[in-house]
Order: sequence, then C-alpha cells, then structure tokens
Amino acid sequence: MKEVWVLSVRTSLPEICYNAEDLKTSFEVFTSFETAKEALRKKLREYAFAESPMFDGKGNLANLADDLAFEPSDEDGGDEGDCIELTPDRLQAIKNALKTAFSGNDTDIGLKNARYWGNLIEIEISDGAIRFCGDGDGPLNGCDPVLTTNIFNMREEKDYYLYISDLFGQGDTSELYIDLKKTALNRAETWEEIEERAKRTKCTRCGRQFDFFDAQEAYGFDYYIGYGSAHDGSHVKADLCCDCFDELLDSLIKESKTTPVLYEPIC
Repeated sequence: MKEVWVLSVRTSLPEICYNAEDLKTSFEVFTSFETAKEALRKKLREYAFAESPMFDGKGNLANLADDLAFEPSDEDGGDEGDCIELTPDRLQAIKNALKTAFSGNDTDIGLKNARYWGNLIEIEISDGAIRFCGDGDGPLNGCDPVLTTNIFNMREEKDYYLYISDLFGQGDTSELYIDLKKTALNRAETWEEIEERAKRTKCTRCGRQFDFFDAQEAYGFDYYIGYGSAHDGSHVKADLCCDCFDELLDSLIKESKTTPVLYEPIC
C-alpha cells in the first residue's frame, strides 16, 4: 500500500459557527512529511493572522483572556500535588507558545507536565501537547476539551492536530479542526477517487460533508431488509462519518451484553 500524508481542515472560519452545517471541509494529500508540515503551518498562519471571531489577527486567540489566570496566592503559586495554579506568568507562557506555533515555528510550551487550574479553566500539559477544559460556569463551560493540540514541536514525523471548539469563549465564535495524518491508500482506489467520493457524500446521521478520512473508512451499510424485521422489504442505506460511527459504537458497547469489539490496540 502507498502511504501519504493527509491534511484535513474542518472549520467555519472566518464566519461564526451556528451549527454543523456551517463547517466546511477541505483536504490536501502529500507524498512527503516535510511538504505536508509546511502546508499545515501555512494554514495556521492564514487563520491566526486574519481577524475573525476566533483570532485577533495578530496570532492570538481572541477569547483567551488574562482574567482566566489567578494572581499567585503564595510564593509557590498555589501548587497542590499534581495540580498547579495557573498564574498570569504561566498563562502568558502558554499564549506565547501558541502564538509561536501559529506563526509556523517550532517551540516548547515552557511548563512542566501537569494540570493547571485557573479561573473557571483547567489546562493539562503532557509530552508536548496541551488541552484546555472548562470548569463550571463561565468563559469555558463544562468539562469537554475546548482546545487541544500538539503542534508546538513538529520535528518528528507523526500525526499532528489542532481542535478548537465553539465553547472557547462566550458569545458568537467559530470552530476549527485540523488534522495531519499519515495514511495508507488502498491500491484499488487512488486518493483522487477517495477525494471525489468524499465530495459526493454526507453523513446520514449529522449531515456533515465527508472529509478524506470519512471517505477512506467508509463506515455505513447498504441493506435490503428481509423477513424477520419490522422493516421487511425496505432498502436501507446509511453513510457515517468517523465521529458518528464512534458515537454509535460507544452507545452499542454500553448497551450490549457482550462486547462487539473483538480487538482493541493497547495505547
């Protein structure tokens, strides 16, 4: 099988995102990691240095406000076990690292691996990756990640990602999901054919336009239903994006008496 690098971008930028239909998908395929990496960095610069509901046009996230940090409560910054207080200096270090990465340059976050808690926000740093979560009510509501990325240092040939959801900040904002993944192409189908199939397909469940990975995996079914079903005689066809497939499988696992997962790799 031939291996290629696929850059997938799903976003509403520069517009506000009101629902999934506002997200537009694009993807590019590259035969070398270096070329793919430069294309990713170009995308980062295009988005971060254009004023939008998400970015201030100067390489900064518009809603990553200074008041998300706490003033130090004591000399050690309020550290408690593996959870460290998010002081203004620490938040600024994270902002600087993000801006450098958005500019297309390698950098280090500059903080040790740990969880950092601030004003209604929690940030987890682990092995060059960062994840923002909300804590209770406020600018970052809930516990789902609102920003997660590992784009700070891209010297190693591996998969990279940047996900920024609409929970990042109150009021109208945008969404941005970028993936750079190494993938193997089936010799029976070229990447151009997969690309064309993606353009023709939308997820039956959520209505989102397929991206390259959705089309490559091709989750779904196409059945003529027979005797024994309440839908006997019906022709049922569904195309599922990767996200909806994961959600349906997770639901099936929870409801099943025996697991439908026959093998699962150990991460």
